[in-house]
Amino acid sequence: MSLLQVERERSVLLVQTFKQLNTQYSRRMNGTGCPLVVHRVKVTFRDEPGEGSGVARSFYTAFCQAVLSAEKLPNLESALVGSKSLQYSKTAACF
Repeated sequence: MSLLQVERERSVLLVQTFKQLNTQYSRRMNGTGCPLVVHRVKVTFRDEPGEGSGVARSFYTAFCQAVLSAEKLPNLESALVGSKSLQYSKTAACF
């Protein structure tokens, strides 16, 4: 899975990440199987050089800090992919 040109600003980081995860989940649900399993994550930050395991670790740290922050979460409606009813029915089918 590739997360390219990710912003470090908290609200943008959260929306971008959830949108990408929802897109990947939606693509995989159109095929067979429910789990969202990836073996490798490639991350690049906007206006920053480099990629690799160090950048991926930095992304995981930034994402976790953004989620665990006491600040209110940004509106994540723009991160939805496909119709809500389709997403909910597919999610329920996996469990």
